[in-house]
Amino acid sequence: MTKRKQHVSGDNSVFDQISVDLIVNIMSKLPVKSIAQCRCVSKLWSSIIRRPNYNMLFPAKSPAAPRFLFIVANGLYGPNFFISSSPQPQYPDKHSSLEATLHISSIATDYCQICPPVNGLVCRYMYGKDFIYVVVSNPITGENVTTPKVTTKGYPSKEKIYFGYDPVEEQFKRTPRNINGQTLSTKCPKCYVQAG
Repeated sequence: MTKRKQHVSGDNSVFDQISVDLIVNIMSKLPVKSIAQCRCVSKLWSSIIRRPNYNMLFPAKSPAAPRFLFIVANGLYGPNFFISSSPQPQYPDKHSSLEATLHISSIATDYCQICPPVNGLVCRYMYGKDFIYVVVSNPITGENVTTPKVTTKGYPSKEKIYFGYDPVEEQFKRTPRNINGQTLSTKCPKCYVQAG
């Protein structure tokens, strides 16, 4: 039995003619083992797979079913509120019911506002008579991160908190702004919450 020697050219021009968008689309549909084999197709394909942000392009799908998030407040904004979650039924029908698990039960200050969830985290900002602070919660684990209280002028406070995720720096951020939309960097510094 004889082995054939293959001459591999350095340019692999046939594979390099495929657009990068199409290559990325192909790779997004492949299992992990096949992606590893794609590194051998061409230098271009290998460079795409070895990019530092490649894993961020195609995050691993969670085996857990998606969940509903329930936030129940007593009154308009609190003082008491509860955060619960429940798995979504795979095959819902008119007789389906949900059983929610209580993750966070909290007694707020005078005023509490809840920002929309971001990647599964919930940001609540709490107002008192002369202060404001933020609590970022993971409803599934029940973990909370509380920022230091910041003194404010007037009640209710004219500050508003925005919560989001910065994919470039891979950080959750909370940014305070006043009614006019100006960043309050001197009074209340940005808060960073590490993902993961």
